[in-house]
Amino acid sequence: MKNNLFIIILLISLVFLTSCGGGGGSTPISSSTNVSYAFTGVAVDPYIQNAKFYIDKNDDGVYSDGEPLSSASDENGVFGFTESANKGDKIRMHPDNMGTHSGQTYTGELLESEFDPEKIQDDKTVISPLTTLKQILDLNETDLVSLINQSFDQSILTEADIYVDPIK
Repeated sequence: MKNNLFIIILLISLVFLTSCGGGGGSTPISSSTNVSYAFTGVAVDPYIQNAKFYIDKNDDGVYSDGEPLSSASDENGVFGFTESANKGDKIRMHPDNMGTHSGQTYTGELLESEFDPEKIQDDKTVISPLTTLKQILDLNETDLVSLINQSFDQSILTEADIYVDPIK
């Protein structure tokens, strides 16, 4: 099951990657160390390192000064926020800090997810191509699962799989 889910994630990732251009040359935002986090997340496409995310408090799809910014994701894709998020807040990848993917500059789709404390797995909010697709297409879990399963002519993805780290 995990292998099938991982394959689906990789195929979706390829769709995102083929529709992208090159990365920007912006200066990364500095990160802090030895910080206690209010919550953590994991960036999976597979794991994305040195990416930063923000809580889009005004839900305009653009990072605004003062919006909470995460630490840079580590080699396991894990990042943290010092501020709490509310259910329904959008967590989005910062366009100037997209990080690296398998040693290469990540040029895929800007990942995002809607924060829901009830969907947290292993103490982390998962942000992946599946959560991004759900947001971009404005789908509920049932419709996303149906779309993916129909697209691959299989019934292996479940609603719970959307919020699970498929690599772990």
